Amino acid sequence: MPICATVGPEGNLVFDELTASVLVNKPACLIFACNTIDAANQVRKFLENFRSMFEAGNTRYQRMYNLPGFTFEKYTEIRIVDVGISNKRHQMVAGIQHIDSPITISVDDTAVWSPNWLAGSLPAFNDDNVGLVGTRKWVKRLPRYNDLNASRVMNAWCKYISGFWNTMGGLYIIRHNFEIKSMNAADGGVFCVSARSNLIRTEIVKNDKFCHAFTNEYVLPLGTWFKGFGPLNADDDNFVTRYVINDGWDIKAQCADETTMTTVIGMYPKSFKFDKQCTRWSRSTFRQNPIALFVDRTVWSKWPLTTWVTYLPWLYNAAAFWDGLAMYMLTKTNLYAESPYSYLLLFALFYVFQLTKLIKTHEWWMAYPMDFVLYYLIPAYPLFTYYHSFKKVYTALTFWNTEWSGRPNLPPPEKAKFVEEGLTTPEKLKK
Repeated sequence: MPICATVGPEGNLVFDELTASVLVNKPACLIFACNTIDAANQVRKFLENFRSMFEAGNTRYQRMYNLPGFTFEKYTEIRIVDVGISNKRHQMVAGIQHIDSPITISVDDTAVWSPNWLAGSLPAFNDDNVGLVGTRKWVKRLPRYNDLNASRVMNAWCKYISGFWNTMGGLYIIRHNFEIKSMNAADGGVFCVSARSNLIRTEIVKNDKFCHAFTNEYVLPLGTWFKGFGPLNADDDNFVTRYVINDGWDIKAQCADETTMTTVIGMYPKSFKFDKQCTRWSRSTFRQNPIALFVDRTVWSKWPLTTWVTYLPWLYNAAAFWDGLAMYMLTKTNLYAESPYSYLLLFALFYVFQLTKLIKTHEWWMAYPMDFVLYYLIPAYPLFTYYHSFKKVYTALTFWNTEWSGRPNLPPPEKAKFVEEGLTTPEKLKK
């Protein structure tokens, strides 16, 4: 059963595609865990209008994949839960209480599944030791921003910048496909199973131990004097990944076209939040990796290769500093001092560094070759990687900031029905 923790469809460009993609996969139930009563009402109103389009096969998603319509109530029950708090962890815990199937699925409200996503992902659980499954990620290529009121030069610049941020979002996300696929094949490891869409055994999460730990995570406690920074809202997927392996389960990555989840990242200028998302993700690394390495310590014995290749390097890997240091060291060699083409040697080394950045990102460049021209040959992406190096230093120094960057102006908590009063009766979509 999928749980979608959401703030409502308002302003969400792919909420209809999300809903259609989940219903096409025919789960037994789809649970919308809403942060406010207003969000719950938005979802209810959306579904009332959505049903007829879906049954007629006229949603954008069905037209994209040439899929017929059908009456989804025959296969999938929809429940809408008002949690009363803008906190993804509490929203997920509220949704978990409604799960009565062996597998619980987390789905982000901007995630769009492929038509066979569920059928392609579930076989991983044929291994009784597998407790958590992650899948392949992709980023939706957005239309370039077009300002008809701007001059030609300014409009061209706006198109370039909007494409740049969408491309950076795509590259940031799909790099993880390479890391997850390779490490999982090597020693069964993953650095993190994305909460945008994953599957987990219900027995792991539907219990008081998990729910309490999940909603009461603190980092850097100092004995009885200071309980730590938190409770955390962000880092939910890192927590689940650590919890699963600490509980003795294995993790599997299903990285195939049929198990692809597509999301929206890098919108510009409207709803631009990618830079803040990068800040949040980087802070998560500096909060969670030390816990996995030096507090839990499970990764050292369970995934030794993954530990040395991802968990440790992510704490100090900053391309701007290491590339710069390597080039500086080259200038101190006899080869450089005695060469009549010393500057050519520096350029060659710098060029090699840039070629290495194609290894994890080649899927995007092959899918969109014009982006390669606009954002690699014109070195926008290499410059972004160096910019991100300085961001890593900043986030390492501000790891204690636990805000959910990228979700501004969230409403204050309402009366939290699940948290304060116990689980309420789910509000089902009226038929």
